Amino acid sequence: LSYGAAVQVLGKLVASAHKGQEFEVHAEDITVLGPCDVKGYPFHARKTYPPEYIRSFLHFRPRLAKEAAMLRLRSAALMAVHTAFQSQGFFHVHTPILTSNDCEGGGNVFTVKPMNQQAAEKESGKSSEELFFGRPAFLTVSAQLHLEAVAMSLSKVYTVGPTFRAENCNTRRHVCEFCMVEAEEAFVTSLDTLLQRTEYVVKKVFTNLVNSSNHDVAVIMRDAPSAHLETVQAAMEKPFVRMTYSECINVLQSTRNEKSSLHNIEWGQDLGADHEEYLVKHCGNGGPLFVTHFPSPLKPFYMKHSTHQSSTVEGFDLLAPFGGELCGGSLREDDPTVLEERLQTLGIAEAFPWYLDLRKYGSAPHGGFGLGFDRMLQYFFAVKNIRDVVTFPRWSHHCSM
Repeated sequence: LSYGAAVQVLGKLVASAHKGQEFEVHAEDITVLGPCDVKGYPFHARKTYPPEYIRSFLHFRPRLAKEAAMLRLRSAALMAVHTAFQSQGFFHVHTPILTSNDCEGGGNVFTVKPMNQQAAEKESGKSSEELFFGRPAFLTVSAQLHLEAVAMSLSKVYTVGPTFRAENCNTRRHVCEFCMVEAEEAFVTSLDTLLQRTEYVVKKVFTNLVNSSNHDVAVIMRDAPSAHLETVQAAMEKPFVRMTYSECINVLQSTRNEKSSLHNIEWGQDLGADHEEYLVKHCGNGGPLFVTHFPSPLKPFYMKHSTHQSSTVEGFDLLAPFGGELCGGSLREDDPTVLEERLQTLGIAEAFPWYLDLRKYGSAPHGGFGLGFDRMLQYFFAVKNIRDVVTFPRWSHHCSM
């Protein structure tokens, strides 16, 4: 009998007299169903390994205690997400992974083509896009646009699914495939409604995990900074801090006398990771921080411009320790004339005729948000690298299995 072997144990399940376990098995028969050659197996009993080493064996990683605990926490967190939205009257819908849209407009998309494209193109004289879909197709970067279409029927909708970004970012917060929780709600006219929805979901998921998965939480938190869980718990018991982008810029510029370059930022520039970390630590009291009303050039075309200041949008980011930007959302531009002008200016109007139709025929004010499921767990449990939250992470130059 060796470490890693699959065994069948027959016996009696009885109450345990030992601390730390409720039950134990009094074995009467043990059968090795799947032997494990310890010479070739990459892990050994009572040994710890760095995350980088463990990631090189993704097919065996789920067998380790900490990784198995994370899998169970992901399952519990997903159920909590559904509970949170269902309790608020939202309907779960399925949105496509294959799409002809680049929702974010950043161009960081994976193109989808059939494997036999070269032979087909040579034979027909047409491109593979023309042969299969009749247009270029991509892996989805967001379900938002499709959710907007469904929200005009069901009013409150959400989805949970894989999202893909072809970003060559080798950071602890980026992977090419990740899980997004996205919601869209009709008849929303206030950004405050979206902030409340987002805060409710995050708090609901955390509360569920700490109340129902104590053992797995304890396993994950063994390597976390001391008192991290208590810090998160305290943050969940208070309203999340809210600041406008302009207020954040003023705070960062006031650091001029400190030994950092954080003050080298002007209004209109995007916040970097260092800026976000500073703001969360010093303004968010170590917990989540809403940043609202960004300059419109920094955000996608679909965000509604602020009525009190046309140079900003009715949008937000939710920042947190470890995970960075957990969530982003906004009110959507529902005026067809305004939206068409923006699409024309960007030169992408021909790609979104159906999106304009949503505004022309029975549109209602609406808004929504996208919450990074993996980053949320990264924040809850102080996981340094998102690759240790995702079950089978994919990042630049790494797509094993």
